[in-house]
Amino acid sequence: MTDPTARARELFVAGIAAAESGRLADAERHFEQALGLVPGRPSLLANLGVVRVQAQRFAEAIDPLRQAAQADAAQANTWLHLGLAEAGLGRHADAVASLGRAIELLPEAAPLRLHRAASLVMLDRADAALADLDAAIAQAPDLAEAWSRRGSLMRDAGRLDAAASDFERALALGADPALHAYYLASVRASDGAVAAPPRAYVETLFDQYAEEFDQHLVHTLGYRGHERLLDEVMQLGPRHYRSALDLGCGTGLCGPLLRRIAGHVDGIDLSAAMLDKARATGAYDALVHADVTEYLTGTDRRDDLVVAADVLIYVGQLDQLFAGVARVLETGGAFCFTAEAASEDDGPGWQLQPTLRYAHSAGYLRQLAQRHGFEVARLTMAPLRDHQQDTQDAIYACLVRR
Repeated sequence: MTDPTARARELFVAGIAAAESGRLADAERHFEQALGLVPGRPSLLANLGVVRVQAQRFAEAIDPLRQAAQADAAQANTWLHLGLAEAGLGRHADAVASLGRAIELLPEAAPLRLHRAASLVMLDRADAALADLDAAIAQAPDLAEAWSRRGSLMRDAGRLDAAASDFERALALGADPALHAYYLASVRASDGAVAAPPRAYVETLFDQYAEEFDQHLVHTLGYRGHERLLDEVMQLGPRHYRSALDLGCGTGLCGPLLRRIAGHVDGIDLSAAMLDKARATGAYDALVHADVTEYLTGTDRRDDLVVAADVLIYVGQLDQLFAGVARVLETGGAFCFTAEAASEDDGPGWQLQPTLRYAHSAGYLRQLAQRHGFEVARLTMAPLRDHQQDTQDAIYACLVRR
């Protein structure tokens, strides 16, 4: 008869090898089989939780990691991955506690403080996050990610010169050049215009934000841009649209509103996690995972309504976007969107702000409309959010295709 403990050991070794080679499903299967032979073994529970975190199946990782931590509280890696799983589920107070246990066990490991700082930022505890980052930098001065995150905290605090210095240090240490050029342009205009953020940055940002997006944007910040934008559409006059396209649809806030006035409603977004949320609304006939501008350039679809709520804030130079919308929009169709308002000056008509959002001037938007065959039917100013620390005005525009 095979010794269950010996067989479990074989499965454990096979699971470790599979995990190290990136075969997470195989690793998980081996650890689960081993636990069937020796239930409750902390090392198996911990490694099962770790591979589930690596697969971003955070909810399924919590239970084995908790069991492992209860059985053997001296393993920093268990507490680390428990904290990562909690953070992945938006439970940042729990994550701070778990990561704190990991730091107590392994105080010299600077990256642990980066993870805790990220959750502290989500809890609006900027001072505590900065303390963690400064401690990480003291331990590991060449840690580019620590300098980058410190720069972001400085930017959010309005200390733009300090932010620029930190971003430059991160760049010198090997941080992503495209991303940090974008960061630097947001805090120091002399670094030149960056026409759009790196695609990977936007995709990752919203994949991570998807779980908390509606609660934070609508309930915490009082976002009403989608509702006000659809009010602007209604002001164009009573009409039932044949086909509506929701650019940057996110979690689908516009979908149910569009469904009332359009026979067919599709959405497009760069974030797969956001599209999962939009799909759950049941408001869309089809959802496309793609970059908005690239999609508009290549699709053969035709619509008579295109909307973009809180999308232009992630694009600076808008010529390609307007050209793409003009390409798919039928004559007489409407393109309605929101934009944050920039001052009317002699610049390019758009600017990257320290918020990492782009603002556009009304004059620039009118020029684009003229250039791409639109008439400006409506252009009004109103807030995007009911409750916010900044008082950035928003432009609500509806253009009609000539």
